[in-house]
Amino acid sequence: MAEGTCGECGGELIGPVALEVVAGGDSGELQAKVMATSGIVRRPTRSAVTAMVCAGCGRMDLRTDPAEIAERWRQGDR
Repeated sequence: MAEGTCGECGGELIGPVALEVVAGGDSGELQAKVMATSGIVRRPTRSAVTAMVCAGCGRMDLRTDPAEIAERWRQGDR
């Protein structure tokens, strides 16, 4: 699969595009919220989410910047 093509159908990928929460969001921006899996709620980590959309079949792959999420995970905040 060449970069910039859909893994499903081989069509052209468009993006990254911003996603907007139509209902239920505070700021209208879709975010990934990573919560602790240990049962103890610590500080949730949030990161903006963007998407790559296939112009052929409509497949959408969500993406986020993993830097802060990965750092907090490595610090044991999970």
